[in-house]
Amino acid sequence: MVRADDDDDFDDDFEEEEEWEDEEEEELEDDFDDEDEDEDDDEDFEDEEEEELEEAAQEAPKAAPPVTPRVSSTPVTSAQNIPFDVTVEVGRLKLTAKQLMSLGAGSVLELNIDPEGSLDLVAQGACIGKGELIRVGDVLGVRVLSMG
Repeated sequence: MVRADDDDDFDDDFEEEEEWEDEEEEELEDDFDDEDEDEDDDEDFEDEEEEELEEAAQEAPKAAPPVTPRVSSTPVTSAQNIPFDVTVEVGRLKLTAKQLMSLGAGSVLELNIDPEGSLDLVAQGACIGKGELIRVGDVLGVRVLSMG
């Protein structure tokens, strides 16, 4: 048996559900309206930016006439005239920090190379050839044995 009170409870529940749905719908509409306002603000900002750019372009000074480059009377240095430091390496050795700190005047460093052997010619950190020590008057010189 259905009582009248039960019908009233059902109606109350139904009305509450309708109210809840109405509130949800209003919130969604408000959110949608907020998004529309944000888009309007973005459009306004873009319009303002465009106007500012147009004003700046109108106020900007006129461009100077093109400059014709002058031809230099100084000759351009060719790559063949670029100076390089060339190092003649007699040999290399490794020392510990202790050995290095113990070096002084009169110390002798032994190199494991043949005194008659060739020397490396080095430019920019790369070996560019081989040479040998020779006496040139009162000084030392290097005779180039090979390049490359």
